[in-house]
Amino acid sequence: MMSFDGAIRIKVYEQNLIDCFSFNVELFEQTNRWRIYVGESRNGAVIHDTESGHIVIAGATTFGKSNFLRMFIANLLHNKQGICI
Repeated sequence: MMSFDGAIRIKVYEQNLIDCFSFNVELFEQTNRWRIYVGESRNGAVIHDTESGHIVIAGATTFGKSNFLRMFIANLLHNKQGICI
């Protein structure tokens, strides 16, 4: 992983990234209202707050964009109890 804020920082991890991630609806319990479960990083769950900014979904064919959008919508529907429109 690399980031740039005036200096280059490189993190080296000893373990590989996972090949397969088992998803279950209990992951949505980490979110509420407009906060959406995006995925997992080495540091835990990645949650996006749609009220605080935009999100861009991009990638090559067959890399999971449509599946991500399905999960994104499913998370919103799961949280609909707390959403007033």
